[in-house]
Amino acid sequence: TVLFDHHASPSFIKGSLATLRRAVEKVGLRSALCYETTDRNGFEGRDAGIAENRAFLAGGASALTLGMVGGHASFTLSDESLDLLAGAARDGHSSLHVHLAEDRADVEDCRERTGSGLIARLRSHGLLTPRAVLAHGVHLTRKEVAEVTARLRAAMQADYVVLGGGNAKKLDGVAKGVELGDNANAFIGG
Repeated sequence: TVLFDHHASPSFIKGSLATLRRAVEKVGLRSALCYETTDRNGFEGRDAGIAENRAFLAGGASALTLGMVGGHASFTLSDESLDLLAGAARDGHSSLHVHLAEDRADVEDCRERTGSGLIARLRSHGLLTPRAVLAHGVHLTRKEVAEVTARLRAAMQADYVVLGGGNAKKLDGVAKGVELGDNANAFIGG
């Protein structure tokens, strides 16, 4: 079991991930931690979030804890912010953990802003890496789901990937190598 925490506390950014790491490791859990960077708290808040992700990654992984770079939903991130997140991930030899297409507003904002979809937006900023965590994805298109699962299968070298939760059961004709499941076996491979 691995705990993924996409931490967000605008009143406690600096040092928050180290605090979480100590607590999680104290109880013996494995974790992947990041700070949820967003433009919603202004440039100062955004920059503090990126700095916290960078500082945590600079501290290195432990036997129980891995750092990632966190980004809130696409509609709360400018192109400049996405570039800053990509730089932090690249410099820290890590990848992005982002909330994506959790609401239609995220999809609609991206189409209005860029003329393309969310997956294309992340790809254009170098953020769609094999180890990226794309949380939710409820409103992704079939084509985007197929691309994400193909990348996941390639990264895991799995024969199949199981998608579960949210609206997964509403998908028709999932891509070859993809099976539908429930939250109990979501995102595993065989």
